[in-house]
Formats: sequence, C-alpha cells, structure tokens
Amino acid sequence: MTQEAIASLQEGLSKKQVRELLGPPLGQDPFNPNHWEYIFYSANTDLHSDSAKHLVVYFDRDDMLESWKTRQKTIQLKEDKSFFGLGVF
Repeated sequence: MTQEAIASLQEGLSKKQVRELLGPPLGQDPFNPNHWEYIFYSANTDLHSDSAKHLVVYFDRDDMLESWKTRQKTIQLKEDKSFFGLGVF
C-alpha cells in the first residue's frame, strides 16, 4: 500500500476498484463485509518515515466506497538473532 494509492481513493469506487488500488484486505469482517482493513509496515524506518499505517475502508450497501480513515500504528518488533527465529543456534 502506497501513499499514492491512498490518495487515489474516492467515494463511489467499487470494491473491485479498491482491491485493484490497494490489493486484497488483510482483515475482512465476515459479519460486516463492507468493512475492510489494511496494515502496511516496514522494519526500516529510514526508508519509510511512516513505518506503520492502518487503513480502514467502509463500503455502502451497494458495495461502493463510502469512507476511509488512516491511522498511524505503533509496532514493536522483537529483535531475534537466533537462526530463522527458531531459538536454536
């Protein structure tokens, strides 16, 4: 998910168009299929000043984009120097 993709969002886009812009959602509520969630993060804060972003997208009853909101998200990454994170070696 890029800032350009988020900037391209506009009310009235179909679910298919949003999926083409942002990719498949990471979270889709089975009880509310008109609520999608995306999370973008990077461990390299030198490349991305906004290393974590949470985007929530809402659709209306006709499956058209109604609204969206972006929030900064704080993610604590655990440093693991073991072999592939398996705790061995």
